[in-house]
Amino acid sequence: FCSRDLETQNIIKYMLLLSNYKLDYKIAGQDGLTVIGSNSVHTAGDLYSINMNSIGSAENKRKKRSLDIALSFIFLISSPIFMWFTKKPFVFIKNMLMVFVGMRSFVGYSNLADTSGLPRLKKGILNNLNPNNAMDAIIAEKSNIIYAKDYSVSRDFVLILKSFKNLGRVSK
Repeated sequence: FCSRDLETQNIIKYMLLLSNYKLDYKIAGQDGLTVIGSNSVHTAGDLYSINMNSIGSAENKRKKRSLDIALSFIFLISSPIFMWFTKKPFVFIKNMLMVFVGMRSFVGYSNLADTSGLPRLKKGILNNLNPNNAMDAIIAEKSNIIYAKDYSVSRDFVLILKSFKNLGRVSK
């Protein structure tokens, strides 16, 4: 990658797209004379390490799906109680069934921004942004990139619990 030709945001998008291919990444400085990166963990490199915990990795896909299955199962068997704590109880049950069978996920990207350059995800009942915050397309795009680059199943879990009342909403 060359930082003169691509914005940092786009470099990260391309790194995420290629994250399943076990590649070493190098970024050429704007002057074209410097390269940021190292081929080995045993030799020094200039500011090479961007912690990539991509949502597109097989391990994170398994973790995300496992969370979806476990929570949707718990919520389904407890639905006679839990459904009444959501805004639309019967939509809640429908959403839990869709998550359980793999048609949806609890958490997905914000639909306010283009996600074509990011790893594919199932449409979420919730998005990775706090539902109480006002947002625009720029904030949504940056949030989607961060979510894809630095995925955490525990963050999904906390978001699901904090946004529980919204699990009965109709996904857009």
